[in-house]
Amino acid sequence: MLREAKKRVADNEMLRAERQENLPHRQPQGTPFMGGEQVLRRTPSSYDGRTVKLAREWQGPYRIAEVIDSHTVRLYNPTTREPDTTPINVSQLKRFINYKQDNQPPEQEPPPEEIQAGDTFEIDRILEHRIGRDGKRQYKVRWRG
Repeated sequence: MLREAKKRVADNEMLRAERQENLPHRQPQGTPFMGGEQVLRRTPSSYDGRTVKLAREWQGPYRIAEVIDSHTVRLYNPTTREPDTTPINVSQLKRFINYKQDNQPPEQEPPPEEIQAGDTFEIDRILEHRIGRDGKRQYKVRWRG
């Protein structure tokens, strides 16, 4: 009876270990990182006396210097531009997506609107300008007259 119980415990332990390996968080997520890729690095929850609420969660972008294995990479040190000696686990990284494309031409001003001859006013000077909620440029002007 004791042998039967030990065998059942050993079988259950093997089943548990197999299930543990097949859990979703144990499987690689997405595509692996490659050398030269830009990533953001998770920062500690509290540093320099700042509270968690005010600390930025992600810092970067950093460039990957070397892929050690599927779970570990080395980043370039941003100040020395040399590979850092400390390996980083990929769970602390996420891909950097650059939404500001520097290679796009600068935004051009729209052509001035044509106004009927009776509805014209003269501007003395522009006092201020801003970008409105709709994304259009708005001007505060001083009218002549």
